[in-house]
Amino acid sequence: MDRQFVSDCANRHWVSDMTYVRTAQGWLYLAVVLDLYSRAIVGWTMHHRTIGCSRPMVHAALEMTVARRQPKEQGLLHSDRGTQYRAYGYQTLLRRH
Repeated sequence: MDRQFVSDCANRHWVSDMTYVRTAQGWLYLAVVLDLYSRAIVGWTMHHRTIGCSRPMVHAALEMTVARRQPKEQGLLHSDRGTQYRAYGYQTLLRRH
């Protein structure tokens, strides 16, 4: 994306990442997909742990995004180079959608 984090059309450019949030009951891990056009979070998933869960979390966030937004054209999804985003299963999921 060459650091151009803007979009002129909905569903054309998405960004995704994972983070953690401290709650009264402990840490909560969150994976999100954000549409750069609206700056809205369009898909997400949460879990109370990351070990063994980070890959399913990013899959679920992407699946939610596709189900909610139903993009009609090919787009671009940017993420960091975390292992969950580089994994074969996630790359396959991206190509399928």
